[in-house]
Amino acid sequence: YYAATLVPLGAADAASGIDLTLELAGSIAGTVTFSSPPPLFPGYVEAYGGGSPCCAYMSASIQNDGTYVINGLPPGDYTIHVYASGFVGEYFDNVVEGSGGATTPVTVNALQTTTGINFSVDLGGTVSGTVTDGNGDPILNAYVYLYKDGCCGSWFAWANNGSFNLDRLPPGNYRVAAYAAGYQFEYYDNTQDYGLATLVNVTAGGVSSGIGIALEP
Repeated sequence: YYAATLVPLGAADAASGIDLTLELAGSIAGTVTFSSPPPLFPGYVEAYGGGSPCCAYMSASIQNDGTYVINGLPPGDYTIHVYASGFVGEYFDNVVEGSGGATTPVTVNALQTTTGINFSVDLGGTVSGTVTDGNGDPILNAYVYLYKDGCCGSWFAWANNGSFNLDRLPPGNYRVAAYAAGYQFEYYDNTQDYGLATLVNVTAGGVSSGIGIALEP
């Protein structure tokens, strides 16, 4: 998009000679299996990276039977990601979103469909709460970070009105922290020490709410 040549047009102008040469494309196909009944509109699978120049991006909706096909991809290697409301995001092959694990590239060849790019996704949990100042007033434009206990992963949210909601989290225990310009970085519950932070338990399909963090200047 950013490498495209702009075509100037004025009132009543006509631009001619705007020729395009299309390259042969390939496809990626697979099936998404859900650990629990999926929502009415299951979600989508997206491919990014690969191709030339950079960077091709396409997506396809997950059908009610769990199948998907991403068409129109220039030849190259792609990172494939699945998104479904309420379910933990995942990259191919079996890499949880936010974990920082190495993904497996999927190769696309012209006029061919790369099949068997399958996912099995689990129901995620949610953490919600507020970021306030010492007077209990909401802090605008605060940043909230979640760190999974043990190994591995970190997640981020923007509490632009003093409240935050992070969903599709893998079940487990998390440290929750917040920061805003002019305030000190702090973990829940009222500590700046990572080791003393109160762990917040996240369960599949559950909501851990009421996580309040009060920041000091």
